[in-house]
Amino acid sequence: MTWLTRFVGTLALVACTQGPPSDPADPGGGGAVDPGPDGADLGAPVTLGPDLATMAPDSPFTCADGYPIQANPTFPQLFYGQGAGSCLITTFFDAQPPAAGVIVSASVASAVSGSMRFVRMRILEKAGFGTACCSVEEYGPTFQTQAGAVTTSKLGFVMEFGTDIQDTGGLRYNDWLGLEILDGDVPIPGVWTQNGGADLALPSFMWLPSFTERGLAAPTQNLRSEGSYSGFLPAWSVKFRPAP
Repeated sequence: MTWLTRFVGTLALVACTQGPPSDPADPGGGGAVDPGPDGADLGAPVTLGPDLATMAPDSPFTCADGYPIQANPTFPQLFYGQGAGSCLITTFFDAQPPAAGVIVSASVASAVSGSMRFVRMRILEKAGFGTACCSVEEYGPTFQTQAGAVTTSKLGFVMEFGTDIQDTGGLRYNDWLGLEILDGDVPIPGVWTQNGGADLALPSFMWLPSFTERGLAAPTQNLRSEGSYSGFLPAWSVKFRPAP
């Protein structure tokens, strides 16, 4: 994951679309084809991400708060873009697949009940230019988290990794998982590793409001994030079947 750990570079906005478009309100999501039921032909799934059984998400940060501008070493931080009714975040952390394969399901630990959905996202990279994030390639089903519990959403997302795009002079992409929080006043599930201070090992991108609320069908164009910050560890993990 070497080039993926380099936080935000810039690229021109480009379309990174594959497959037929999907309605963001359609729980079935986009046009990826599952290689066997839940990728069963790829072997046993592995768990990626934090141990949710021992994780107590306590961040008060909601979509309506906007995104933090990390001007201080700890909370309280300055926030920008307040008032959104939903949001979408994706974080560079160990729940992201390190190779091609299938995300069978994803689980969320949440302190409160709220409406959420996972999305398959796509990040672009070009050597010497860095990364540009992200498009939404596929929507998962909307689900309701259980307060004080772990809630699992079945996905079957086919994740591509390090795929070259033809006739672009070395542009390539791979797929990531993002989470939409569809209630503006529900805390984004996770914890702050530095009490709100920056932690460059955990960069996040954020969009206000969510792509679902905007009515954007997948796949979208590559849309640069509207906010970025670090030090937030999301409280979700995935079951992943790596490709051979």
